[in-house]
Amino acid sequence: MAADLRKTHALIANQDRHLRDLLRGSLRELGMPLGNIRQCGSGADALEFLRIRQANFVIAGQQMEPIDGLSLIRVLRDPTKTPAPGIPIIFCSASVDLALLDTLYAAGVNEILVTPFNAQAINSRVTAVLERPRPVIRTATYVGPDTGGPRGEADKDDDDRFWTIC
Repeated sequence: MAADLRKTHALIANQDRHLRDLLRGSLRELGMPLGNIRQCGSGADALEFLRIRQANFVIAGQQMEPIDGLSLIRVLRDPTKTPAPGIPIIFCSASVDLALLDTLYAAGVNEILVTPFNAQAINSRVTAVLERPRPVIRTATYVGPDTGGPRGEADKDDDDRFWTIC
């Protein structure tokens, strides 16, 4: 079932204007009003936006400057720096290997969207973060989805959808 996106706000942070427009159009096709979709081309701009406005989730890419996608995730998961504690993050990338998956998971990504993608893939990631979110944990150094620590037996049963990246 698709999430009702009429009152949902999204922030797309990606260096590629064409990809941002494609993601924006896809979210619009899923029912999100265009006025509820904000775009920025850098991690720094994303952080500034989140300091003054709220979003229900972020779709972030990696190759941004001066703050790249992984650094953005780390700031958003640092309770002493984040302007949006616990905000769901969908990471968008053209390629993801196991080492990057482990890094992203440990950093606090909720979902991964691999390009090229289709509307069904976007819908499933957005629905997951809005309707089936992982519990948010708060420690002195982290605020975000419960990753269960390093990937292992405990994670295998609880988080199969995270590892579905295609």
